[in-house]
Amino acid sequence: MRPILPFGERLYRPLEPYAYTLIRVATGAIFVPHGVLKLFFGGAGSALGYGIGVLELAGGLALALGILVRPVALLLILDVLMIIVANIGKGWLWTRGGVQYHTFLLGMLIAVAIGGAGRYALQKSIEARLPPIGYALARVWFALLILPSGYEKVFADGATRIAAGNVLKTGFYPPLFWAWVVALLSA
Repeated sequence: MRPILPFGERLYRPLEPYAYTLIRVATGAIFVPHGVLKLFFGGAGSALGYGIGVLELAGGLALALGILVRPVALLLILDVLMIIVANIGKGWLWTRGGVQYHTFLLGMLIAVAIGGAGRYALQKSIEARLPPIGYALARVWFALLILPSGYEKVFADGATRIAAGNVLKTGFYPPLFWAWVVALLSA
């Protein structure tokens, strides 16, 4: 297989063996602060919340280290699905409390559940053929999630909204120029 951008092949080939591991470690790392917030900074609110905090903290660490990857990923998939169901009425955009972020996490977890521990893990994967399938799923899933946001930014006046909001708040000038940079990078 050849990369979409052939000039990137020299960079891509040496990094390719680590791509799936990066997905697994990043997925675990994303859950660690969520668990820490629930357990130590008042985010739990109930016994169920503390249980979910333990799952997210311990599960995130287990995924990052490559320990019991498939069972942990399946438990975290249930966690994320519960959050998606609870927030589906808020819409899609994560900035408005919607399910976009959690749908992203769901895709990462499905990819990890398929791929298992992968090559670089404390606990070796049973199936060496599955990490490439998990990696392929992750690439397609992420593209499908990013494309609608990119389309909205480029074709549905999203750059103007970005310029008036986040870019202006961060102090980048001229804001419309930087908004278009963000819009085209996510397209």
